[in-house]
Amino acid sequence: MDSTTQQPEQLAVDVRQMTKMVPFAVRSLRRMDSGGRLPRGFKVGGRKLWRVSDLRLWTEWGFPERQEFEARLISITK
Repeated sequence: MDSTTQQPEQLAVDVRQMTKMVPFAVRSLRRMDSGGRLPRGFKVGGRKLWRVSDLRLWTEWGFPERQEFEARLISITK
């Protein structure tokens, strides 16, 4: 691809890519994930990823804990 070609938007990111979207370091994000404070991620080939759409909502909603985030997510998808 040449430099004028637009790249498709990413649908999922790993923890290192996530640091470009949120104000937390990799180590903090890993701790937050193990403590249930990040949106639920998923594994692909042993690599943990998070949906970009979930991270955008999580940021917009002020970084709620996973349980609250999932409850709010369910309420908006009904």
